Amino acid sequence: MEGSVETVEGYASAAKKIIAKKVGDLMTENPITIGPNASMREAAALMTANKLHRLPVVADGKLIGILSTSDVMKDVLTSVRRLLPEAKEVSP
Repeated sequence: MEGSVETVEGYASAAKKIIAKKVGDLMTENPITIGPNASMREAAALMTANKLHRLPVVADGKLIGILSTSDVMKDVLTSVRRLLPEAKEVSP
């Protein structure tokens, strides 16, 4: 296959550059955060408005957890099942 050696060498070169990076080179500085007493509605709105899949939860300047879109969906499904009896018949 023509060019396959160059392709492999290109991937190897790219991989070396990636593994040479530090977390600090790629991390989001000053991320959007939320406090533990915020409502799920606030969290969901913040995540939606900022296209976030994870939201750090901070109290007294310290990270105490991470809220994910999966956490939000589980909460929504639990609420729906409580409110709508027919929703209890559908399980994940």
